[in-house]
Amino acid sequence: MLFLELYYIMEIVWKNNKIKKQVVKLAQCNPTTRKRMSQLKNAPCYLDLPANCKAHFLHGDLANFFAIDFDYPTRLICSPIGEYKTENNQFIKQTITVIEIIKIEKDYH
Repeated sequence: MLFLELYYIMEIVWKNNKIKKQVVKLAQCNPTTRKRMSQLKNAPCYLDLPANCKAHFLHGDLANFFAIDFDYPTRLICSPIGEYKTENNQFIKQTITVIEIIKIEKDYH
């Protein structure tokens, strides 16, 4: 009997083409940025993001978003989309497999 292990990767959606072009331009000249985008693309879900991404959910006006360290001091502001689940107003992190990159931000506090 043959068992196949399914390996899913995170799907990334861009809010608009301008943001995508900014990220691509940064990634062409910055190895840290290239590495971060590779880590995002290869993570099966939010929980599989490496610790050095410093992914964290935001509060206040950005309560439905999370930030990922991109290239200090910039961060990617992202939103989970698709079929993720919540429990008691908290995201169930392993169910976040599709993210939308909303913007690149230097200071969101």
